[in-house]
Amino acid sequence: DWSSDVCSSDLPNTAEKLQVTANDKISAIYNKAKVNNISYLISFRQTEFYPYMNIARMAYGPTITFQISSFALMKTILKYSNQIKPEQSTAVAIFSNFTNVSSVVDDPQKAKSLILAGSLLQDMFPRVKLGVDWKSKYKRVVMFYYNDDQDIIEMRQYAIRFRKTISKRIKHMGVKNLDMSKMDNLANYMTKYNSDSDASSADDETNKIEYVTFKRGTSDPVKYVKKVSLREIGPRMSMRLFRVVEGVFQGQTLYSSKNEKNPSKQTKDDQ
Repeated sequence: DWSSDVCSSDLPNTAEKLQVTANDKISAIYNKAKVNNISYLISFRQTEFYPYMNIARMAYGPTITFQISSFALMKTILKYSNQIKPEQSTAVAIFSNFTNVSSVVDDPQKAKSLILAGSLLQDMFPRVKLGVDWKSKYKRVVMFYYNDDQDIIEMRQYAIRFRKTISKRIKHMGVKNLDMSKMDNLANYMTKYNSDSDASSADDETNKIEYVTFKRGTSDPVKYVKKVSLREIGPRMSMRLFRVVEGVFQGQTLYSSKNEKNPSKQTKDDQ
């Protein structure tokens, strides 16, 4: 289901073996997480109108609630894109347009809360170092992009593929020099991603990467040139910042969206 898909994006860093039942209270889950040195708790709930996702930082908060606007399961994305689920590996997490929030959001408290949300999401993923051997370590890219026009945070997950041909999804972006070693700049290209395009081009010479390795047992460098493609594998999610409270699933409300009925209260259902 969609909750499993979201959690799988941070594999192998999720606590898959933690035993939690539907009857466990928040206090019991909190204690289990604390004993097992878990850094974040994620809970999901479905209402009549929208699903919600709560992310709480252990052990003192804050907790950020997102209202899920749309969601596509990983199996749906893989089915219609003819992709194969990539092998389990640490994902490279990219965050785009969060540092620019203060200049595009009029409400200072909301801008501050969006920056906090971006920081919390980023901290859920381990820091990675893109050395010369990054291509053998990292097989996935998870991107979070704040769309200020629609006031939503978009999540996408891509598999990194090395092949002789390259998807026109990347060519469509107008990338002149796609150097995957400079991952910090990749988000600027990925935000222009066209999901309707699913062709590939074997003659596109602009989407090459160069990397150097060494022959086994020697110090002789060997230079390789390959083409790289990013293929969406899901899940795909769009969400809005709904609420921020200072504790773990409870506490003083630091921010609440204007369309919330009772912004000063937190109900049992919200937990």
